[in-house]
Amino acid sequence: MIIEKVTLHNFGIYQGTHQIDLNVNDIEKNVILFGGLNGGGKTTFLDSLQLVLYGKNAKCSNRGRLAYHDFLYQSINRFSPEKHAYICMEFRHKHGTKEQKYKISRSWKASDKKQVHENVTVECNNQQDAFLSEHWDDFVSEFIPQNLSELFFFDGEKIESLADPLNSAKLIKTGIEALLGLDLLSQLSKDLNIAKQKKQATLLDDRASAKVDEIREGIIKLELNISTKSNEVDSITEKIYDLDFKVEQKRAELQNSGAFLLDELDSLKEEEKNLENSISAINSLLKKHAAGALPLKVASQLFSEVEKRATEEIRVKEYSIARKYISEHEKLFLASCSKSISGEVLDIIKSELKKLHKDEDLSNSPQHLTRVSIDLFNIAKSAIDSDLRETESLIKEKKELNDKLVLIKQKLESIPSFQNVADEIKSLAIIEHELSNKNSQLAASVEELRSIESQLRDQQLRLNSALLKENIQNFEEIRGSQIVGHIENIKLIVDSFKEKLIDENIIKLERQIKLMFEKLERKSGLISQVKIDTKNYTLTLIGIDGQPLSPSRLSAGERQLISVAVLWALASTSGKEIPSVIDTPMGRLDGQHRTKLIKNYFPLASDQVILLSTDEEIMGQYYNELKPFIAKEYHIQYNETLKTSTISVGYFGS
Repeated sequence: MIIEKVTLHNFGIYQGTHQIDLNVNDIEKNVILFGGLNGGGKTTFLDSLQLVLYGKNAKCSNRGRLAYHDFLYQSINRFSPEKHAYICMEFRHKHGTKEQKYKISRSWKASDKKQVHENVTVECNNQQDAFLSEHWDDFVSEFIPQNLSELFFFDGEKIESLADPLNSAKLIKTGIEALLGLDLLSQLSKDLNIAKQKKQATLLDDRASAKVDEIREGIIKLELNISTKSNEVDSITEKIYDLDFKVEQKRAELQNSGAFLLDELDSLKEEEKNLENSISAINSLLKKHAAGALPLKVASQLFSEVEKRATEEIRVKEYSIARKYISEHEKLFLASCSKSISGEVLDIIKSELKKLHKDEDLSNSPQHLTRVSIDLFNIAKSAIDSDLRETESLIKEKKELNDKLVLIKQKLESIPSFQNVADEIKSLAIIEHELSNKNSQLAASVEELRSIESQLRDQQLRLNSALLKENIQNFEEIRGSQIVGHIENIKLIVDSFKEKLIDENIIKLERQIKLMFEKLERKSGLISQVKIDTKNYTLTLIGIDGQPLSPSRLSAGERQLISVAVLWALASTSGKEIPSVIDTPMGRLDGQHRTKLIKNYFPLASDQVILLSTDEEIMGQYYNELKPFIAKEYHIQYNETLKTSTISVGYFGS
């Protein structure tokens, strides 16, 4: 299914007529991007898509407990002189290989007495279809089953709570049953049970019939109680969504104000004192090195020259001492040579020896350092190198400590006084207390709901037992009992088939959720496994240590990604070509998670993905990363002068 065009007339914040082209034909460009500030009309647009499709069953954001016609009345633009509104959606849908075009228009008009008259018309391939128009509520499930709409139409910020086992169980149950067609099997099982009970009832006498009627009345009351309790659970869950959002907002405000560091004030001051003491100790060591051999490093060239001079002077001194003996040996050598060689050669030898003595004869140079031992220079060099290494290490350590000290001082300076933020902290505590109470209330209500469901099962067993027990055994009744037995066997087969189908597909869904989450997360190995209870559909995350991982240990962004993974897995396993419409798609995600969502989710989520973003979500880098997948982009903006929101081409006016 691809939505091609939507027309709004006097719906909510949209006064007058607004037509939006949503058609996409390129599978590589599947994203329709809407940009708008909070309160501009994005959520109203999302509501319009659900309302035109599902009418009284639509889960619109601001309907609350309003009766359907009251909601329609309030949805008419209050500045419009007209008292009627309509929403029109045009879409194409494939039945097998055949593609057909549909146009559904839902309009309503208010009378002076605030009475609302609603009208629905449906066209198929440009021909009005009276039958479809009259029975649209029954046929809409062929396009987007209403019980699956939460998988494809959702608010990115509000789905975070689906990471909670209690909150996800209902959606997973609905999704599994709808995707596998189990709702038909469930209905078949119920119908078989009713048929069996009706047959059994025909075999009862008056006394037994009265007893059975009494049990049936109890069953009807329990079913009503279940309906009431389910609505209560939904209402509490919705309240928890709002409170959870307020807690996140309040925490963000406290974090921005530095108030969250108040609890760390004493430890930060202690750390500041320790750092200052450490830096002071390093300064003392540096002074000690400065008073030792280290300054010689500054005159290292002069030091080398002095060492060289001292070495030379020592060599000259040693030569001077040895010269007397050398001269005596040379005289003996020359005397010996004069007997065997010519005078010319002897002169050459004398000349060479003279040159040699001239090169070595430095006895006339000043002698200053002949009393200095070369070992002193070696000791000094070793001390300089050692002090230099220690000094460099101390300087590095001091720099690191100074950096930490600067950070600690910045934190201390950013901490407001308790009096300045006392009201904000108190406000957060009140909301958290209310949230805690609502969570407890939800757990209690869910427990009550399960208790009533258990009572209902007991009553149904009691009814079956009563019907069997009270049957009178004559020929006709024996024949009737045989029919009842056949029906019961068929019911058992249907129930058994359903259980096996659930078990097999739950395993597939567990793997699919984990796979989808791995595509979205930035921390590798956060969870090792996903488990879904086949009886109550509660979802459990298993950490890398093999132990259950509570969603409370995850960040708000990670819980949102778990929820996206659940929705994505359910939607993808459905095999249905349904558009995904996501309001506030990246509200609580950090930068890396946003990039993962843009690169790995939006391009693959569906053939048509409609995103309703604020200017704090898909902008800059994220907009550029999404750009290759964008087919169309629009800007939703409220015009104060015209008292209406408008939808224009271009993302935030670009």
